[in-house]
Amino acid sequence: MKKKRILAWICILFLVGMYVTDFVLALIGSDLARNMLMASCICTILIPIVLYGVVTAFGGRGRDPEIPDNDKDKDEDSTKS
Repeated sequence: MKKKRILAWICILFLVGMYVTDFVLALIGSDLARNMLMASCICTILIPIVLYGVVTAFGGRGRDPEIPDNDKDKDEDSTKS
């Protein structure tokens, strides 16, 4: 659980950095800044989508929570009757 929380904070900081970069590049008027702004905007959209896909794909590999076995209770009730 701690690894997921650290990874989430890293992703949040990365996205905030991308937003700041977008803002700064939008204020600069050169052609290079315009190209970099477009690349940064595309990365701002694509990186969260890719991260979501990775979390979805590998999120189910952890331990399954223990699920109580309700069939045992039914078997015990049927033997008591």
